[in-house]
Amino acid sequence: KLFAILLIFVALRMILMPQFHEREALHLTTLLQNMEPLLIGLLAGLMAGFFGVGGGIIFVPAGVLLAGLPQVIAQGSSFTAMLPTSLAGSLTYWKKRSIEWQLLKWIIPGAWIGTYAGSYAADLIPGRILQIIFSLFLIYSGVRKLLAKPHERLQK
Repeated sequence: KLFAILLIFVALRMILMPQFHEREALHLTTLLQNMEPLLIGLLAGLMAGFFGVGGGIIFVPAGVLLAGLPQVIAQGSSFTAMLPTSLAGSLTYWKKRSIEWQLLKWIIPGAWIGTYAGSYAADLIPGRILQIIFSLFLIYSGVRKLLAKPHERLQK
């Protein structure tokens, strides 16, 4: 339930609060400020490994809200940051024999085509509109998790 509430809170923050001026927050000058991206990456990696989510749900809002990135750049950076994370997680689950290969032979081509098309389309949508669409997706996901029965929450 806390994760669902976090999704809704972050989404509302993205919709209601204005974005930083373009890249204003990227001027990292102190060691503490340089640690922020590392901590965001650590959190995204932990979420990815533990829940199977992370890049989009953690890095994109952090990129927009904390680093002042435009939505489409936060999304592109999220994909790139999750490449090594995905490989590490896949290797770990492969070693534990926790991968359903028969399902993946169909999911991977569909996901590849969908991701390519979605990434192309995201670049055509104005940043603020894309940010609102993403926020609405987070709200939908959070509300759905909040309304799920306890046994369904464990499966999703």
